[in-house]
Amino acid sequence: MNNLVKLNDFQEYAVAWEDIKGSCFTNELFITPLWQEIWFKYFGADSELLILSLHENDITVGIAPLINKSGSVTFIGDTDLCDYSDFIVSRNKKNIFYEKLLHYLHDIEWHSLDLKSIPQESPTLDFLPKLATDLGYTYTISKESAAPMTVLPNNWDEFLLNLSKKSRHELKRKLRRIENAGSVKHINYTDPLEIQRNMDDFFRLHKSSSVAKLEFMSGEKENFFRDVANALSQKNHLILSFLEIDGVRVSSCIIFDYGDTRLLYNSGYDPSYSEFSVGLVNKSLAIKEAILAGKSHFDFLRGAERYKYELGGKDRFVFTLTIQR
Repeated sequence: MNNLVKLNDFQEYAVAWEDIKGSCFTNELFITPLWQEIWFKYFGADSELLILSLHENDITVGIAPLINKSGSVTFIGDTDLCDYSDFIVSRNKKNIFYEKLLHYLHDIEWHSLDLKSIPQESPTLDFLPKLATDLGYTYTISKESAAPMTVLPNNWDEFLLNLSKKSRHELKRKLRRIENAGSVKHINYTDPLEIQRNMDDFFRLHKSSSVAKLEFMSGEKENFFRDVANALSQKNHLILSFLEIDGVRVSSCIIFDYGDTRLLYNSGYDPSYSEFSVGLVNKSLAIKEAILAGKSHFDFLRGAERYKYELGGKDRFVFTLTIQR
């Protein structure tokens, strides 16, 4: 077994990712080199890349996608834009990877290892605290946020039956009501050029949804969204959806399509149509389409907004692990 080696750039990271992506414990879109390279382009200028790779017989068995900012070592990404983060580890190499990782870090300068957005089932939460204690470090683990998800059944009727009685009644009522609002269309774009042509309408609806969303979508974040939409749509990982009433776009969602899961990344709506619950209706149609596509899960991502539970979301959580030396 070789020691961990530092990769020089995202190109080397992408090569290593191809080795490991089929066998790693945590395989989320947010930990792919494609996503993290775009994030680093916009938000990593004051950080040093610290991407570490462990190989066995010339095959990658673990990757640590980290950055070092003034002695604080974190995952590549942030909690505003990246819902999940983790180390990328082959399922049968967890022990040796985490051991090699901490011994590598032990020999370089840092004061804290601040690891956010770790999914609750990740082995990182089990292995690293024990190893850190053995090296004389201190650690804390804290629950960071809910990230509701629903397991999708084989058909829409079964999905409705799995909702609570109240949620099922309310959703059916809202779907009937919007049918009477006018000529209703649900439109999905997957082609990269069509997505780029229609992103302005997404931003308009996103910013109109609330003051918080208006303040969130800075010019830098808007450019990040455009780059992500372009890159992921070229890999068939992104759906841009709109709900229209009488030709007016009243709601929009960005949905990621990754493996067996559809992920609701962000959304917006026109408040002047709130009486028709256009945001919730658009999301429910996205779930219906995920079922028709044969997906096994619909991930609402981080945040405990009420609509996620009304649409069948069940809590899973992400955690922060902080290690100090």
